[in-house]
Amino acid sequence: MIMNADTKRYKVTILGEMYSLISDEAEERVLQAALIVDERMANIADKLQLHDEKKVSVLAALQLASELLQLEAEREKQSLKNQALADLIEQVVATSSSSTFSVE
Repeated sequence: MIMNADTKRYKVTILGEMYSLISDEAEERVLQAALIVDERMANIADKLQLHDEKKVSVLAALQLASELLQLEAEREKQSLKNQALADLIEQVVATSSSSTFSVE
């Protein structure tokens, strides 16, 4: 990554290991992401009694990717519902605007 005015350096600890990161993301987001990864990896290592950090990393990445795919599917489903609702509203508006009313 090329350093520019928006990029900053961060130090995070994941599974007891210190990492230096460069990112243009807000500090809060970087630290929150690191915390999520750290907690996920620690949980996997504890549950499965794994000491191989590479395997723990891969399992954590797979879990997070699966969650991301689920969220994307839910977002797509909601987007389709929103579009159907918008289409219905347009249909109702078009139908009601063709009606004329008068006051006597």
